[in-house]
Amino acid sequence: MRKRTNALRRRYQRTLNNEDLRTGRKTQYIEEKKKYQAAIRKEKTNSWKQYCTITTPNNPWNEVYRLAAWKQESH
Repeated sequence: MRKRTNALRRRYQRTLNNEDLRTGRKTQYIEEKKKYQAAIRKEKTNSWKQYCTITTPNNPWNEVYRLAAWKQESH
């Protein structure tokens, strides 16, 4: 998804002569960028939820609190 978004960005930026084509490519790039950013947010949330449920089944707040308060011990 990142490769496609970057390719669309390059294509948009390198279109200089045809203003109609440039506008269309800009719209396409912006739409793809929004999808990409939404996918990143969704995966970050899913990853965090998975981390909180799998790593500490007994008391999930111990590990989460340490991580949020920067009190995680380095191993």
